[in-house]
Amino acid sequence: MENENMNMNEVDRLRKETHAAICKRWEAIAPDEVRKGVPPSRIIAIIAASYGMTAQGVEKVLRKGGVYEGSSKYKESVVGTENE
Repeated sequence: MENENMNMNEVDRLRKETHAAICKRWEAIAPDEVRKGVPPSRIIAIIAASYGMTAQGVEKVLRKGGVYEGSSKYKESVVGTENE
């Protein structure tokens, strides 16, 4: 792990931090908003605008981070946890 940080330049470090922040923000706001009926794509667009990214870029970050597998699956997971 220490070698990974030594080989990381400033741009890579900032990218990693930004991606982690995007995933954290998604996990904080998406479940409640989806339960209220807001489509995941709209939440992704809002997050994208706040980071100066495209919605497709944010979706890729979320998928790579393992917190989003697509709109249908996400809606099922949120509704499923609500009924348990």
